[in-house]
Amino acid sequence: MTFTRNNSIADVSTLISDRPAIENSDRVSIVLHYLERNGSGKNADLAKLLGLSPQRVREIIQSMIKNGLIEKHGEKRYTYYTAKK
Repeated sequence: MTFTRNNSIADVSTLISDRPAIENSDRVSIVLHYLERNGSGKNADLAKLLGLSPQRVREIIQSMIKNGLIEKHGEKRYTYYTAKK
């Protein structure tokens, strides 16, 4: 049996590490665009979109709610967010 190395994983990690850090205001813009385009989003969706931990995404979301940019709907695992109209 022969094992080969999956180079695509190494290529992706190189791309991610070479990418400049995204500014917080850019993250807010990305989240708003996503919510406007898709109608709503959950924390897990936004974490995957931004490539951040769920905890960091919650911090960004709380800031956006406080600033009146998005609205929270539901509770606990049924929570989702929409862009404020």
